[in-house]
Amino acid sequence: MLTNHFQADWEADILIINSEGFSHEIEIKFSKSDFKNDFKKSYVNTTTGEKFLKHDKICCGDYICNSFSFLLPMGMIEHSLIPEHCGIIEFYHNVDSWETEFYLIRKPAKVHEDSYWNLTDKDLFIRKMALNLLSKKWK
Repeated sequence: MLTNHFQADWEADILIINSEGFSHEIEIKFSKSDFKNDFKKSYVNTTTGEKFLKHDKICCGDYICNSFSFLLPMGMIEHSLIPEHCGIIEFYHNVDSWETEFYLIRKPAKVHEDSYWNLTDKDLFIRKMALNLLSKKWK
């Protein structure tokens, strides 16, 4: 599991990759405006120059991760406003006790069957991860 993972023009707040290479991106949102802005994110196909919206790519399976979820404060977004391909995880943070509880509201759809390692260079990924961890340790 990685936090704030950057790869080219793509960034994941949380990226989970299991032993079989199944990948799950979790996007953390703390405000309604931040949530709405996620649907404006776009990517450009470097070969064709075509521009694609992030969630159009996710729902049609043309995305690096096998699944995608939002992690949101409890009750912040009406569930019907969240596309069906997205998982929903809500949390409640008790400011008095500093305890946080997480609730899986909806499991994400599996948008494709390809292993993360078939879509990206595993050695480069591990080197970037090691460099990232090393730089965090130095800070």
